[in-house]
Amino acid sequence: GAAMSNLVVSTSSGYDYSISLVGNPVGLYPNGAIYEITTTHTVSALTGSALVEARLTFESDTGNVVLGYSDTLLFSEVSDVGDLIALESSTATTIADGKEITWRFVVNSNWEDTDEVRIYSGSIASNGVNGLPGAVLLAPVGGNAVENDAGITTFELQNSIGVAQSLTNAESGQDINLVGEIRLQDLPYSPDPAAYFLVLELKHVNNTDGNITIEWEEVANRSGTIGGDFNWNVDLGSAAGSETYRFAIRGYEGGDILCPPTVYNPDETCAIPFDITIDTYEPNLLDIEVLSPGTDNDWRLLLDDTWVVPQESQEIRMNSQDLPNPPATLDLHYWVQHDHDANSDGIPDASEYATITLQGDGEAPTANYSGVCNDYA
Repeated sequence: GAAMSNLVVSTSSGYDYSISLVGNPVGLYPNGAIYEITTTHTVSALTGSALVEARLTFESDTGNVVLGYSDTLLFSEVSDVGDLIALESSTATTIADGKEITWRFVVNSNWEDTDEVRIYSGSIASNGVNGLPGAVLLAPVGGNAVENDAGITTFELQNSIGVAQSLTNAESGQDINLVGEIRLQDLPYSPDPAAYFLVLELKHVNNTDGNITIEWEEVANRSGTIGGDFNWNVDLGSAAGSETYRFAIRGYEGGDILCPPTVYNPDETCAIPFDITIDTYEPNLLDIEVLSPGTDNDWRLLLDDTWVVPQESQEIRMNSQDLPNPPATLDLHYWVQHDHDANSDGIPDASEYATITLQGDGEAPTANYSGVCNDYA
């Protein structure tokens, strides 16, 4: 065993340090943001010594970092065993008896989750004295002073006209939109967009001599998004019929990729699968016609500059084409200023339109639709 005795502690004035965090962050997160910490380091000439090196020290249960500055070596990472941060362009300004330092850095996803981080401003004097440091404690309620796990928190599959689809029975043309959010665990912050990428994969089921194997082919990818919100339009190319795809985060290192909420039925890789029927022949509206007053079959094409005589029973006809069958009905939205301009601003707002349903004649692949509206006002 060993014991300490006759301990003497000598103190001396003239060694002063301060620390402040620019923007008062609640924690340190690998979101790509550049953090700034301003410190001062002074050694009074009355001590007979001078400032040799300024230091900024981070301590946590999951890792420690020491940054340093000296006029000789400039800025350096004195100790960063786990590559927890990356030092960015920082500045040092000479003040009376010392330096004012602005430390700039980004947090890497290698820094594992921890509830608290202690940050110290200290220095080394030419006589070897290490002054009592200035200190800041980051200890947000609920922990998460550092959080490096991330995942998809919300997701929506939209078809080619922007309508949300069921993940088990989606229908679309060859363009789809993938919409959602990516966040660090239990935080409103997103991971560094350079630290991951998004991928869409197509499922292939192979049957070789009765041995069934499943393979996933990457059909599209893109880099991460600033802020974590994505609205990704994907062209599925020549895909047709019923297929199974999955959407996922890939390439994220350091922290864990968290699985999306169970409502999205994620698979073992934390990807979101969806089944979709792809219609390669999208419906076409061929023309819109109006019946001339007092006639039975004098239909005129309705163009931007077509003059139409107002009537209480204005007959409208449309032609639409689709394979294998056009829809049974079409909705016609129309606006008459006198009747529909609720706020009297002369502008046809979307909420002001009236709607009539045009009935189809059941023909295929081209059907005729007819209906009557009142535009007499």
